Amino acid sequence: MPDPNEVREEWRDWVARNIGGPEERISAATEAAVALALQERSVEEVVAAARHAAENWEQTPAEGSTQTQRRRRSGVPLGVFLVLCLVAAAIVFGIFHNRRVQRPQPPVAPQQVIIIGGPSFKGLRVDNCLHWTTACGQPAADYFCSHILHLKSAKSFQTEKIRPTWVLGDNTKCDADFCVGFRQIECNR
Repeated sequence: MPDPNEVREEWRDWVARNIGGPEERISAATEAAVALALQERSVEEVVAAARHAAENWEQTPAEGSTQTQRRRRSGVPLGVFLVLCLVAAAIVFGIFHNRRVQRPQPPVAPQQVIIIGGPSFKGLRVDNCLHWTTACGQPAADYFCSHILHLKSAKSFQTEKIRPTWVLGDNTKCDADFCVGFRQIECNR
């Protein structure tokens, strides 16, 4: 939550520059602005509240004196006005107390990976297909990472024509010209 004294000082400067007028008018507009700013309302709402408060206060000479005093144009007594403001603030806070300003999240650290060059099983290079000529590429790489190395899925892989290879899903050897094995697999930890 913002520091109330800093918020009050910032809005007092803004009211003095942009609205102006006697000290009582500046104080009224500042307090209206601070009440909404501390509720983390939008700048437009805070400015509107400050302007409204300034417009509803005027100077009038006190009877038998050269001093001035504040008088509400609407005729609503100050105590009633303050109570209504407190009730409105309580309602707004009760409804919006879970709303927070979304702060940018720090970047997530990249997943750690293990790079396996020339992955093999039972002394043979792991085949690119999990089953004979089916589930090739990512499924076979994922199976190798998760079932053989007990890691998470494969992040990436490279293949090459090589023979013989071991087809993990069928638990068989491929020793033909069309056999393709993994050159490298990156497994997520």
